[in-house]
Amino acid sequence: MGRLVAFVLLLSLFAFPVWGKDKEPYVWERVNEVDLTQQEIITYAHVYLAEKFVSSKDFIQLNDPALGKLVGTVILRNKDARLLHAFHGILGRLIIDAKDGRYRIQMTNIVGTDSDGQPHSWGQIEGANNYRIQPMAESVLDDFSDELTSFLASAKANEDW
Repeated sequence: MGRLVAFVLLLSLFAFPVWGKDKEPYVWERVNEVDLTQQEIITYAHVYLAEKFVSSKDFIQLNDPALGKLVGTVILRNKDARLLHAFHGILGRLIIDAKDGRYRIQMTNIVGTDSDGQPHSWGQIEGANNYRIQPMAESVLDDFSDELTSFLASAKANEDW
């Protein structure tokens, strides 16, 4: 009986591969072009985040227009989530890098969240629910990127009120 248990345990180690051993962590990335300087991109991106999330003080850890970098941890909601969906949004590390005329958005450490914005214990994008979380995360992040690009494109024009 002991040999059977040992065999089953050994077989389970090979039958269910662990995500992190042979794969890189998931990173969503998009590069967009705007007619702004590096400092303007970071400054206006910070304004956008402050307007979108009521206050950006709670989640922005780095905001350096001279360096061209903005880093924070944000929760983005899925506008298409319904009552019985397991994941209603994502929590992740947002990184915005800027150069004159373009910027890059990256999101790492993505976790699916419940309807209250709390991370699910089984919501890791590198986990077993990847097939459910990744398409939703990409949709949410594409929408976020489009909104930010639209805001940045009109931000300088709105400055002359």
